[in-house]
Amino acid sequence: MRILSFLALAGLVAAIAVRATTTVAQLPPTRFYGTVLLNGDAPPLDTAVDAYDVYQLCSEGGKVAKIGDPPVAGYVVDVFAGAFREGCANDGDVVRFFVGGVPAAETGAFQTGGFVELNLSAEGEPVGPPAPPAPEPENLPAPQPEPQPEPQPEPELGI
Repeated sequence: MRILSFLALAGLVAAIAVRATTTVAQLPPTRFYGTVLLNGDAPPLDTAVDAYDVYQLCSEGGKVAKIGDPPVAGYVVDVFAGAFREGCANDGDVVRFFVGGVPAAETGAFQTGGFVELNLSAEGEPVGPPAPPAPEPENLPAPQPEPQPEPQPEPELGI
């Protein structure tokens, strides 16, 4: 009986240890890459390239860079799986792209762990970085009084 109790206890400890070390695998992203045009021209280097699944931003750090030989304006962006970031893509979901905040005409399909070549083109006015905030009133220099001319003595009339 002691042996059965010991085996049952050992089995329970082993089951708890296995459960404690089990982790959820994170699904790999889909890597989209290709050339990029903004209003028919190469956008400036470092222009943001963002990927969305419906309204959820599902990428980080996508930028326009020189790629290929000869070099052309291109991009590489990893799109996160829904298992990695809640609300992001699952296999077959449509991924929308924005170049400098301007929607691209092209869309792609999410493929877990896939590499997808997709050349992007966008037409519109890019959204630049936000303007710096106006200085706080206490940080503004105090107004200075306008200088007043010194009074001049009236000339003496010699009569």
